[in-house]
Amino acid sequence: MEVYLYKARGKGGSIYDITLNPQIDFEVLRKLRGINNIEVLTDKIDLSIAEEIINQIYAGNFIGRFITLQEYYLNKILKSYGIKKEIRFITSGKPLPRVEDLEKIEEYIKGKVISFRYLMELDGIKNMDYELVIDIIQTLYCERRIKYTKAVKKNKNKDVCFLCEKEKCDICNFEHIEDDILLYAADNYNNLKPPHIEPLINRNSQATVNTMKEVTEFIKSKKKNVCSFHHQRHLVLMF
Repeated sequence: MEVYLYKARGKGGSIYDITLNPQIDFEVLRKLRGINNIEVLTDKIDLSIAEEIINQIYAGNFIGRFITLQEYYLNKILKSYGIKKEIRFITSGKPLPRVEDLEKIEEYIKGKVISFRYLMELDGIKNMDYELVIDIIQTLYCERRIKYTKAVKKNKNKDVCFLCEKEKCDICNFEHIEDDILLYAADNYNNLKPPHIEPLINRNSQATVNTMKEVTEFIKSKKKNVCSFHHQRHLVLMF
């Protein structure tokens, strides 16, 4: 899935983030941060690349620099990925999804890590308009209620599962399509990857032993029981 990279200035300073629909972010940030516009910095780019760029932007003292230096370093980062800066301004938003629709989708995500494709196949969701679901996900993301990340990422030119970083995921058997994304509740919005999990699963499996360390770095433990189950080759982690 592809996203836009954008910049906005409001209460508290500059905001750099990613979005599936910049008009949604404008409407949310207009209310929360008092912004007047959103500066869309790129055309749609791969989510995993966008995440790397955001991480670089928020690393170090990038945000605290003068605006001219921010622009210099941003251009340098984009150039390193071969991305051309495409500036356009968003000065109006669109009506946000209804509260009941936001809460409906959020309930499916809270306490779990699920893929977007899996979400769209659920009985309570599959008949909803696709664009509406996208707007709901982006609204929840911009309001710091959920996060999303690429389900399949590149590692040494190989497509690997985000959870265990293996081509054939023995522990979760995600078998995602390359364009899928993972959705999960946001405990700390500034962390793109949840830092810890303590899963209660079959520890006798060698694959489990081999991949436990990687998985434990993914989801922050709630100090509750965690279980995993499969449904049509989609994994849902629940805690």
